Amino acid sequence: MVQPTKGHEAGGASEADITSELESTKDSETLNKKYFELLDSLLNDKKNSAIKKHPELISAYKALEVYETYFLAGGNWDEVGAIEFKKKMAKTIISKLVKGNDSSELQTPKEEGS
Repeated sequence: MVQPTKGHEAGGASEADITSELESTKDSETLNKKYFELLDSLLNDKKNSAIKKHPELISAYKALEVYETYFLAGGNWDEVGAIEFKKKMAKTIISKLVKGNDSSELQTPKEEGS
């Protein structure tokens, strides 16, 4: 008779599963940290300073300029609406920059403090 081994059959998690889960959590934390760092820099730093700190923001600035030129300039926005639109577009751009263009995994991290 074969004895069940510890692992999935016995209801426990294997060492490989635990290691994989820990790595996934660490990767997620790293991505969230990078996301908020880039988002903060894009929204708050001067363009040249932000690009000097984070060269990967060059494409983000170009994309944000396109949104501002074609969507903000063409609409009848109040100041609050324009700022909120810019923040939303910045979040989308940075999320794609950090996580890549795989939309199946694309989720904007939750705001810190909310």
